[in-house]
Amino acid sequence: MLKTAERGHDTAQEWVGTLYEGEGYIARDIEKAKKWFLMSAEQGNEGAKEGLERLKKLQEIATTGEDRLQEDWDASKQVEEAEWLEDWHASLAEQESTEGNQQ
Repeated sequence: MLKTAERGHDTAQEWVGTLYEGEGYIARDIEKAKKWFLMSAEQGNEGAKEGLERLKKLQEIATTGEDRLQEDWDASKQVEEAEWLEDWHASLAEQESTEGNQQ
């Protein structure tokens, strides 16, 4: 099928793109999937155009997921800092109390 796709057959190009898009017989490679879908879509293949839309949605989901992970990371760091400050203030208060009792 790859040879047929390389010769410019739009349906074969769509299928090669689909193979690279999924996690099946070959390792997923989104860039290769995009390449083959684009070649096929340029010839008017509707399935390839749909494949490009799927890849676009996957990219949006991945980007949103990365943003969400960063937001979660930032929030967890803020919580850690707040807990550290709280512990530090408690330690200072305890130290002041101990020093006051010694005098």
